[in-house]
Amino acid sequence: MIYEVKIIKPDGSLKEVISSERLEKMYWETFYKNEENIGLVTAPKAQVPAWVKQRLDLNYPDSVNSGS
Repeated sequence: MIYEVKIIKPDGSLKEVISSERLEKMYWETFYKNEENIGLVTAPKAQVPAWVKQRLDLNYPDSVNSGS
């Protein structure tokens, strides 16, 4: 359950009251918008240290790009 929120000005007077229905609507709109932006692969690729890549390149030469 979401409760209404009262926004108060710096002088202490009431600026705005946001109803629980409006807050709930705002929450779900944001939730669905964020869900649409999630892809199958959301995590970035882990970076391989240079020394690991060099050692793998020495042990397993790339036959596709070697030109033979």
